[in-house]
Amino acid sequence: TRKMYYSDAFAVGEGESGQWGHIHYTGPEAYEATAMSCVTAALVLAEEVDKLQPQRRGGVLTPAFAMHGSSFVDRLQASSFANGGGQRMRFEFQEGKPSEQVVTETATLKSKNAMVGQGEINEGRLKAFR
Repeated sequence: TRKMYYSDAFAVGEGESGQWGHIHYTGPEAYEATAMSCVTAALVLAEEVDKLQPQRRGGVLTPAFAMHGSSFVDRLQASSFANGGGQRMRFEFQEGKPSEQVVTETATLKSKNAMVGQGEINEGRLKAFR
């Protein structure tokens, strides 16, 4: 089921210069991604405190600022949830905005996979939990 249920999202932003860019994220569904992110952040905090420089950053921080300069993103992308056969996290930065066609194709494929998976669960060919 992990191959059929996954996250696929775009985050779009405009820089102060007026240039646009976006991140295309693909990875495990949200509950798995949250668990992976929390454990990975804990490992980075324990193993890379020298790179994080907490004495210089202090206060309440966003994860991006707190983990900057560490192996956080590389670790997230290194393996899938529970080292299983599911989706690995992937963050792809691209300049500009994603095209409407790319967003539509991505959403269509994700929906199709989820419907196929749900159909297999409903027909008993695939077990939701093992």
